[in-house]
Amino acid sequence: GRSLWLGNNPNATCITTQDLIIDPQTRADLDRLPDIFSDDRYLYGKAMEFIRDHPGHAARLYLRKLGNIFALYPETLTGTYVNPASRWGQGVASVIIFAGALLALVRLRSEPALWPMVLGSLTFVLATALVLSSMRYRLIVEPVLILMAAVGFARAWPSGRSVGAA
Repeated sequence: GRSLWLGNNPNATCITTQDLIIDPQTRADLDRLPDIFSDDRYLYGKAMEFIRDHPGHAARLYLRKLGNIFALYPETLTGTYVNPASRWGQGVASVIIFAGALLALVRLRSEPALWPMVLGSLTFVLATALVLSSMRYRLIVEPVLILMAAVGFARAWPSGRSVGAA
């Protein structure tokens, strides 16, 4: 409930470098609730109400969260361990991974092993973007993207042998 609400409320911007503003009414309502489970149910209800009442705004926030997941480099509220070198390193790695994954998608018909990777990654990312999301949510699918990139680059520059051949 909390994560869904953090990404879907009237004050949500889904900008990962800004702290969320909790309106006074929501804060007062949460203070009256007996425990964190009640808080979670309440915030889930508030998020679903926002999504129903403002579908266009919720859709724009959803797209922004997808962008956060596939950002080239992290932008965090705390900035811990984020510096120009880490941004450049992650940016270069992201470009290489995304380019290789796109090359692999070209081979989707001829590489049946890619289907579970693509479908698993898509379903995970599309569902995850419903809640407040950042680049760290990509950590789950990044190994799959790296494998896809390896297939993509290996097929882009054939050496006369298949990738799996010894």
